[in-house]
Amino acid sequence: MKFTRLYSSLRPALCLAPIALACLHTPVHAVPITYTFSGRANATITSVGVLENVPYLFTFVSDTTTITLTPPDTFFAVFAPGATFTIGGNNGTSLSLGYVFVNQSFGGIGWGYDDTSDAGGGFFASAAAYTLNTELAEDATTPYTPNQSFNSNLGDVLLTPITARFTATLGNNAAPEPGTLALLAFGTLGGLLARRKK
Repeated sequence: MKFTRLYSSLRPALCLAPIALACLHTPVHAVPITYTFSGRANATITSVGVLENVPYLFTFVSDTTTITLTPPDTFFAVFAPGATFTIGGNNGTSLSLGYVFVNQSFGGIGWGYDDTSDAGGGFFASAAAYTLNTELAEDATTPYTPNQSFNSNLGDVLLTPITARFTATLGNNAAPEPGTLALLAFGTLGGLLARRKK
């Protein structure tokens, strides 16, 4: 009789315990982050020709789990392939750009190719402590002139920024944290046990 009562009172806990454990072991979801470079620039695009003093916008989409640190602990890079861009009203997609980087040794933020050691553009900024995982909006102090073009669906693109602005915007993480899910499970369990005792 006592065993039956004990089992009846513990049955909600036995049912919800696996759910709570599963919640605690759910991996933390990546936080989306979008990086943009914008301003005015001179550009040469294979399929378009030479453009002078036109607006441009580059957009890189990634998440904070892809951020890497390269020795000597001053160079951060985030994997962000398939950048989209608009230069002088011409819309394109990069076929070679693969990273956004920040070099803390000189405060430079820019974009690079599939190899993080091959910087392809960007500008010098004053974000010496920036690590690519927080929000930021900053104008260039000295725009950087890349010495090589990148490949895109519009052909090769060489951009020489006149002005430059960098932004990093964190996305909303709609998935609940594992701890929150576990608290909800245990709260439900407590409510059931309290009703059971009544």
